[in-house]
Amino acid sequence: RPLHPFGVPLPLWGRRGGSHEVCQEHLRFASIWHRLWNVTDEAENLILEHLKRFQGGQERIERDLKEVNGRLSQVEIGMAAVRGDVAQLSGDVARVQLAFDGMSERIDRIERRLELA
Repeated sequence: RPLHPFGVPLPLWGRRGGSHEVCQEHLRFASIWHRLWNVTDEAENLILEHLKRFQGGQERIERDLKEVNGRLSQVEIGMAAVRGDVAQLSGDVARVQLAFDGMSERIDRIERRLELA
């Protein structure tokens, strides 16, 4: 079977002089097919452009997410350091309170010896 230049098989209509004739309607069909094929290519190219743009946006989001994760890790490390500092300050406050209690007992003993209380 003969093929149209766009790959569409041509129908076999009548014979004239031993060669196959193609009707005008089929040529119009082939022309429409070719236009549709071009539209399909244009749509495909448009979709590919959008996909490339989406991929670029996704790559940017992934980079930003990595940066945010890095910053979050630094914040967590800082928070752990602050917690350690708070724990150390709590220990210091407890030691000061213990020393204050010891001095308070000593003052009470001194007052009793001097009979001031």
